[in-house]
Amino acid sequence: MTTTSTATVSTSTGTVSNNYITTGNYTYYAPTPYTISTSDLLQVNLTQTNEISKAINKICNITISTKDNNEFKDVIEYKKDKVYGFEFYDGTKVKTVLQEGDAFSLEYAFYLALAKKLFSKTHTFHGVLCKADEIQLEKYYVTLVKKGMKLFKKKQEEQEKKELEELEKEEQHKRYIEKKKKRDKKIQERYDEEFINLIAKAIKKGKEEG
Repeated sequence: MTTTSTATVSTSTGTVSNNYITTGNYTYYAPTPYTISTSDLLQVNLTQTNEISKAINKICNITISTKDNNEFKDVIEYKKDKVYGFEFYDGTKVKTVLQEGDAFSLEYAFYLALAKKLFSKTHTFHGVLCKADEIQLEKYYVTLVKKGMKLFKKKQEEQEKKELEELEKEEQHKRYIEKKKKRDKKIQERYDEEFINLIAKAIKKGKEEG
């Protein structure tokens, strides 16, 4: 049987759905529609990340990007040093809000977001807070947070660059308007001067003829 990007195929260890192939903690994304044989998919061990990537690349003849489902895909700053939104590669979205009296730490907000994503269904609110502290000791989560903070920093830099470009455009427009006003003023002054001279000549000529 063959399935395309419009169908979903479930196997014992993985799922093919639209342009995504999910297995375990990983999601494989194909940027273009693909056709994949279920029998070919079952021939590889889907628990081996490198092996499934190689197999899919061979079968589909496309490049597959691999992302950990717990990796941060986007970070939104709703209120600086207060409210932040986090989106993960599996589509999960969580929000962290700084409690009154607490000192703000952006790094901790990332750990808290991870803890809320992974443990909010099984732990109490206090338990989630404890987990946020615990996972700071594990290299896996430290790596995820470092990547997330790097992503956020890049996004902030791009936003600042965009704002500076917009500000420069506004300044250029202001300079253009000012330059145009000065040019129009000079033209008007020259026109007024010529008009006055023309009237003066007409009066003088009238007197001479009279």
